[in-house]
Amino acid sequence: MLRQVVFNKYWQLICLPGTEEAINDNEYNESSKSPTYQKVLELIKTCNATWQAAWYAGEYLTGDESMIFWTGKGEMVVIHMPRKPTPYGIEMHTTACAQAKIILFAEAVEGKEIDALKKYRDVTTATTATTLRMLEAWAGTGRTAIMDAWFGSCNTAEFLQDLLGLHCILAVKTGHRGFPKQQLIEKIKHQRFASAFMKIDVQLDKGKTTFYAGGHMDKKPMLLIATCGTSLPGKEVKRYRREYVDQAIQRTTYVVAQPNMHDLYRTNFNAVDLFNRSCFGPYTLQFAVNTKSWVRRMFLAMLGMCETNAMNAYIYTTK
Repeated sequence: MLRQVVFNKYWQLICLPGTEEAINDNEYNESSKSPTYQKVLELIKTCNATWQAAWYAGEYLTGDESMIFWTGKGEMVVIHMPRKPTPYGIEMHTTACAQAKIILFAEAVEGKEIDALKKYRDVTTATTATTLRMLEAWAGTGRTAIMDAWFGSCNTAEFLQDLLGLHCILAVKTGHRGFPKQQLIEKIKHQRFASAFMKIDVQLDKGKTTFYAGGHMDKKPMLLIATCGTSLPGKEVKRYRREYVDQAIQRTTYVVAQPNMHDLYRTNFNAVDLFNRSCFGPYTLQFAVNTKSWVRRMFLAMLGMCETNAMNAYIYTTK
């Protein structure tokens, strides 16, 4: 009931029929999107500014995708992402304070044609440009960006360091141009929990840049490119093994060390995923009001993100 009252009170701020006005300062005025669509983008920008003013980000920032459930018609692009709590919907690229699990930046995916017009796209690849937009609010602060393999590449690490003045620890899988992927895998693949590191000079479009490449063999090799962190042992982690011996299952627990660089990555990379679990699950605010309007769904989702941010801030400051 309280959520219904909140929705009715604040819905008029975004899209009352007959009162829509175009957003004149939007950077995509050349697009054919409606004034209501522009207002939704303005709502996202307003939330970004409010979140960043309200919460001072910690040392580590992490980025990932968030999915706003939607399967109907509308101007936003609908995407299928099976591993998310709500696999169908409107995709948002989001940046969080890794320690507090608080979202500080969100950007809607608007399709290839519109995304190609966005900032940084004229100087680098689409993935790297997206990463730069997600982190540019903290340019020059010396913070560390910790991001998964969708964002990770030598090119992204180079632009983060040279253009935004940010450190990074990035997972590398497919975007491995200039990265010694095979050399690291050969060094660690024969022994569980083995690790190897290399100091590399990467020759990319902007010139030669020095990075650190690290590999750690768990069930699968975890390969990272970084401009910070060390190869010294980090936090120890527990592993559990179950074996069938003498017609019974034997359970054993053992403790293993991992390098500091991999410890930092594994501790912080899933901040957005944990936020998504709290914000976009089946019993969350975006499902509190049934609607066939994509605009109302977006409004409810942004309101839910504000609600989850407030909850996470309370948990972090009182624990």
